[in-house]
Amino acid sequence: MAAYQPKVEALAKPFSGIEGIEFDDLVQEGLIAVWQSLERGIEPSAEFIKNRMRDWVRYERRQLPADYGDMLPLDQVIELHG
Repeated sequence: MAAYQPKVEALAKPFSGIEGIEFDDLVQEGLIAVWQSLERGIEPSAEFIKNRMRDWVRYERRQLPADYGDMLPLDQVIELHG
């Protein structure tokens, strides 16, 4: 996980400040994506990490009650790259 930290932080910078989104939240989302990918034996791509961050921005914009786990189901990614 620590090896991916600089990559995740670099990917988070362009999203930081959009609609008041905090940098730390974006990094956390990126690291969650990395962790989920690695847990399933998938190399986390930059696009996968950015998509997780985009989903977080959308989630925060809506501020509607939603199931957080449904934001980016990893099973769909596995099907695409499977």
